Amino acid sequence: MEGTPLTRQQITGIGRPSELVWDRFLAICETLAKTGAKYQSCTTNGFSYWTVTDLIREREKAGDPRWKQAWDLAQEHYRDSLEAEARRRAFEGVDKPVFYKGKKVATVKEYSDRLLELLLRGERPEKFRDNVKLDANVTGGVLVVPAKMSVEEYLNQKAEEPDA
Repeated sequence: MEGTPLTRQQITGIGRPSELVWDRFLAICETLAKTGAKYQSCTTNGFSYWTVTDLIREREKAGDPRWKQAWDLAQEHYRDSLEAEARRRAFEGVDKPVFYKGKKVATVKEYSDRLLELLLRGERPEKFRDNVKLDANVTGGVLVVPAKMSVEEYLNQKAEEPDA
């Protein structure tokens, strides 16, 4: 977060980081919602990923679920932005430059059929998934033969034994 002053530990690199309070945690969540990078969101805001996740677990055990909810909501917000960008590229396309003799002469709109396919599979999996039907009937069993004899010797030995 741009307006947040650096801590003494961030400036010098010496000592323990300051306590992770709610406002600083929200700054981490804000960065996470924009970038989707968990580790980088924490370190950018002066804390290790492990410190943050341990604190989330501790607060949840103590009966304060809002820390985990904020973390999960930030991740969900990032996933929504990824999906929105995939939809934009599939439906609206992306302008790609066209070059001739090293100079840009035009742009062409390029749409992503693959992204559209993935979106359809996500929205209507029963209709657009790869349907593979496997029907197998297995009968019989496995013949285990002692290593010191051949299969023929084993079968002959079994044929000579009385039925048990």
